[in-house]
Amino acid sequence: MAILTEREARRITEAILANARADATTIGLSSEEGGNVRFANNAASTAGDVSDVTVRVTAAFGTRRGTAETNGVDADALRDVVRQAEEAARLAPEDPEYVPPPGPAEFPAVRGFHPATAEFGAGERAAAAERAIAESRGRDTLLAGYLENRALGTATANSEGLFAYHPETWLEYTNTARTPDGRGSGWAGVRLHDAARLDAASLARIASEKAAASRETRDLAPGDHPVILEPTAVAVLAGALVSSMSARRAMEGRSYLAAPRDATRLGERLLADSVTIATDPLDAVAPGRPWSAEQLPARRTVWYERGVVRTLQYDRYWAQKNGVEPVPASTNLVMAGEDRSLEELLRSTKRAVLVTRLWYIRSLNPRDLSLTGLTRDGTFWVEDGEIAYAVNNFRWNESPVRLLAAVEAMSRPERVANQDWVVSPSLVPAVRASSFHFASVSQAV
Repeated sequence: MAILTEREARRITEAILANARADATTIGLSSEEGGNVRFANNAASTAGDVSDVTVRVTAAFGTRRGTAETNGVDADALRDVVRQAEEAARLAPEDPEYVPPPGPAEFPAVRGFHPATAEFGAGERAAAAERAIAESRGRDTLLAGYLENRALGTATANSEGLFAYHPETWLEYTNTARTPDGRGSGWAGVRLHDAARLDAASLARIASEKAAASRETRDLAPGDHPVILEPTAVAVLAGALVSSMSARRAMEGRSYLAAPRDATRLGERLLADSVTIATDPLDAVAPGRPWSAEQLPARRTVWYERGVVRTLQYDRYWAQKNGVEPVPASTNLVMAGEDRSLEELLRSTKRAVLVTRLWYIRSLNPRDLSLTGLTRDGTFWVEDGEIAYAVNNFRWNESPVRLLAAVEAMSRPERVANQDWVVSPSLVPAVRASSFHFASVSQAV
């Protein structure tokens, strides 16, 4: 089946509301169609297609809420999911922070649908994987990877008259190359809205070159080193930063943005003056969704401007409690960069550790936003503008706040793959910073 059209989405939401008896009803509707191919050891291993619809209904009686889901869209399924949500609501405890759903709103007209991605079928996926595998074979590496694409039709609605519909597409491709002896590893990947922009062979080449270059490593002691983080690594740290902009957590003393006497650090300079980070659903390269959590219309929001905290995020309950307007959470992340390539950034570097990506990341302390994780799939020493040699991997302990306060230079922003902690989609540069704390040596390849 194809994704739901706006007309079909309206029919489904209207049928749900016609069956609803609760004080308030909120609906989330998602339909998707696409597929995937997986490959390893330079050969395809699995492939599949995806076609699904999810209907999520939340009913409220007073401040009691209940939620139910179904993947049926016929009259019986829609009637049953409403009944289940309402039964759950009657059994739920009172929620002291409940806020009734919002009324009708204007949502940004985001252009995130590309026919080339919606039409990217099994043959196109197989051909892209074949080109990548051919590149790997030609460089004597073993490639493993995953390619998937989706067309989506999503809608949000409620009993107060709010309705919005959004069609979009995305494609994600990631690959890891290993040397035949298993001693070298390299990675590359990207997430795109437009499949026409995919160059799988180029990403396989990057991963294969990193694998070959990292086969022989030299020991580098842990400690504070200057660093160049490639865009995928930067997106992880920037995502952690922007996902922690909650005014409530700051005012309750539970985040890095907390200040004495229930105040916040709004208006303070925390990052380097070259760092500006925003959400912009209408960004042409990395468009976000038209609505955020709680059915709030997404909007351009500058979180950091030239290193200064400009905006905090307010959910509807906390906004009401404090007498301010809600500020929706990010539906994408756009970080300003500088007009140079990663290669030009390397050439301007005296000494630094070059990090391909960060992996297995966990929180250490939300009060200073410190995280821990590992480097992976290509870690190198840069000296006098060139990659001198590969070095061992590290466990690192670092805060995005400290890292982005130490920024010296950046590259042009680019799209990155959707990793853990990344706000997707993200458009971010590579970053050179004066210091990054590598806590200990990791034996991982």
